[in-house]
Amino acid sequence: MEYAGDRWVRHLRDGTTPRAWRSVLGLSILILASAAILFAEFTHLSFVVADFAGHGRGRGSSVLLPVLLLGVGLYFAISSRDRSKSDRRALALIRASSTPAFYLPVTDSDSGDDHVVMWTVDRDGLHAWTPSSKTPVRSVPWSTLETITLAEQWVSRAGANQAYALALDLAGNDSIVLRCRSTIGRSYPASVTKLDILMRVLRSLRRELDRADK
Repeated sequence: MEYAGDRWVRHLRDGTTPRAWRSVLGLSILILASAAILFAEFTHLSFVVADFAGHGRGRGSSVLLPVLLLGVGLYFAISSRDRSKSDRRALALIRASSTPAFYLPVTDSDSGDDHVVMWTVDRDGLHAWTPSSKTPVRSVPWSTLETITLAEQWVSRAGANQAYALALDLAGNDSIVLRCRSTIGRSYPASVTKLDILMRVLRSLRRELDRADK
């Protein structure tokens, strides 16, 4: 398998979650710092009033920015907790009935079920799993999978197309778009670089599994 030396790829191969202390520490610092700034500002209301009464584009920014950062921190903390729980439930169901060669967490996929949180890869193909189903809600046999490519969309700030997902092109002009995550137990999507690596990993796994069956 390509990129097996990368730690995050090994975690996906083994279906394990990396230690979360860095993420927890970062979110804790963000939330506590934002809350402390807001507390300090609202104990000095004259400063807040003067900031909003000022002129220019930055008016009120010293108050609104900590509010925004606090909201972002709370959002990621809650979403990561919920995602971690759903991933653990899905992993337990997967391991009870199969031994995948690779685990691919997703934020969304055009699989016919909005609750899919993970796809697995084995010698038969790819399989979509939810946190509540004991069997895959959809399977894609290797025989029906024609190509694995990057799905792209126009990004105006970059002035170019950028990858946002993996595209599974199937026989019969069908396709599935997988909006991947690079880490089990985390809610944020995979970067463009990691999407490219995931595409290469899946292609190499297909070749290896195909050779193993011969």
